Amino acid sequence: MPLNLDLLERVRDQILNEPDSYDQTRWSTMDELVDPVRRGRHNKVAVTCLTTACVAGWACSLAGDQMLVDTAHDYVATQRYYYTDRVLTPEGHTTDISKRAQALLGLEWGDAHWLFHWDRTRQEVLDMLDWFIALAQNAELDPATQDTQITEDTQEAAA
Repeated sequence: MPLNLDLLERVRDQILNEPDSYDQTRWSTMDELVDPVRRGRHNKVAVTCLTTACVAGWACSLAGDQMLVDTAHDYVATQRYYYTDRVLTPEGHTTDISKRAQALLGLEWGDAHWLFHWDRTRQEVLDMLDWFIALAQNAELDPATQDTQITEDTQEAAA
């Protein structure tokens, strides 16, 4: 699966340049629902304005997906924000953020699982994004060299 160099760079830049917008423990959060678009039944709304997101949440948002929020169930009153793990794609499909981000970034399952895990530090995520970016840049020069599956050796090298 080819890596998406442009999106990898935009996600890395978002996390690097806007550290307060990054929270690896949440797929995506919104302090308020800005310009929500009602979608279907059961209080579902699609939202484009995020407060914070993990690496997968930012990949989806930066690719043009809308966060799909159930206003009746996705509000965390004690912390005063909306939370969701679902997106609405520009093509009108609803899917999990993790599956969508994996496909958008061009990652293998094991790579996505490692990168999207909730306990990754910001620095670990940035290091791994830099590693994928270098891999994608190399693949643009020589497509035969692209192999994105992380091994224990590459995890250690990125750390």
